[in-house]
Amino acid sequence: MKLNRIVLLSALTATVAGTQVARADIGWKKNYNDAVASAKAGNKLIMIDFYTDWCVWCKRLDKDTYSDKHITQLASSMAPVKINAEKEGVALAKKYKVAGFPTILFLNADGDVEGKIGGYMPPEAFGAEMEKFQKSHVELPKMRAAIQKDPHNVAAAAFLAGNTAGKGEKEQAEKYLAVVVAGDPTNKSGHTAEAYNAVGDMYQEHNSFDKAIGYFSKAAAVGKTPKDLAYANMSIAACDFSLNKPKEARAAVNAALKIKGVPADLVGNLQQMDAALKKAGK
Repeated sequence: MKLNRIVLLSALTATVAGTQVARADIGWKKNYNDAVASAKAGNKLIMIDFYTDWCVWCKRLDKDTYSDKHITQLASSMAPVKINAEKEGVALAKKYKVAGFPTILFLNADGDVEGKIGGYMPPEAFGAEMEKFQKSHVELPKMRAAIQKDPHNVAAAAFLAGNTAGKGEKEQAEKYLAVVVAGDPTNKSGHTAEAYNAVGDMYQEHNSFDKAIGYFSKAAAVGKTPKDLAYANMSIAACDFSLNKPKEARAAVNAALKIKGVPADLVGNLQQMDAALKKAGK
């Protein structure tokens, strides 16, 4: 799951200035071909940072996130490369349908997308996404084998629902979600709420906000953990804001803030969203 709602926060917070600098402490490859060669040699993920010269959030990412020691450590296990989407990376950006900046894609050595970060994230949230994609990269072959052996394996189906949703593969994500719901409709395993949230993320990413709200609402209905419940409500708030429904957005944020035991990172995001909405008079 994505750990914060960039759609809302970036729309309500101020932009920043700076200079586009590739931090020396991340071992950025010279070009995409070098990154592919490195990935193939070490079964690594390729981490592509698509940026532009005018993108203020790209500069913020360089300044705040790529300078973080934990991020540089995580990047050392990947093949990172920075690509200007309006210069040498025009064709590659078009191939992967990159339209907003920054966009960070995580590809396997064959060029298949295994993860995506759309927009700026601070170090903690960015690192959590990197860790998730790295873990997924390692686990993916095992889960594919598990679902092939047992097409009704709820844990494997939930994993693959999240994986395919992250790549925007709607038909596959829906198929795996259906397996999860059929096998565990009341979310006893915890996988059902996670799968609903993952598919909701996919539709939100593609601006299908009403459809996304439907999945997030289902996650909220069956969720067992404070994390799943808060995430679902936070995501509903972001979708409502995108649909110009500020009252509904505030209500969803307030509902999430009332949940006890929510992880600190989500609480921080919710408080920022709440403050941003208040500041904007929404």
